[in-house]
Amino acid sequence: MQLVTDLKMNSSTELKSIEVREGWKGYYVFAFGIWAFGIVYMLFSPNRQKSLDFIFSDWTLAKLPTFIVLFGLPSLCLFYYFDKRVKIKIDKEGIWTRRNKLIPWSDIWYFSSTVCKMREGDLYYLKLRLKDTEERLDKEIKLRLRRMDKDFQEIREVVEYHALQNNIHDMGHEEET
Repeated sequence: MQLVTDLKMNSSTELKSIEVREGWKGYYVFAFGIWAFGIVYMLFSPNRQKSLDFIFSDWTLAKLPTFIVLFGLPSLCLFYYFDKRVKIKIDKEGIWTRRNKLIPWSDIWYFSSTVCKMREGDLYYLKLRLKDTEERLDKEIKLRLRRMDKDFQEIREVVEYHALQNNIHDMGHEEET
């Protein structure tokens, strides 16, 4: 609650919008480097003839999983490394995601957030309860955020700022383990 009060008092704080993209780019480069090292080792190892015979000899269906792993994983790493798409965008219009498109501030009744601490990386949820209309009743949107290039605290500050501007209730933040 102190943060919301600080935002109200400090007019120089401009938290108008934020765009969140993929954030684990270093891990993808590391995984691709490990793959490249493995390929180079395979080509220059003492047993390279067996490796080359396996790759370039007669093709069988049993080799398919090996080729999928051998060439699919680095392709996936490169895709996510060069991925510039926006995961979530929060601005004066509302909250935009690829899946839900634009959710205007006028449609949101209240919001809350949760962080689930996990060994493989924290998982963040931004829960939005939408106002009831004739077409939609009791609708809640749960935005799942992981592997972001921005800190979740920054995202929450921007949502709090716009919620304050649009009379949207903040139901708090909780941590789960």
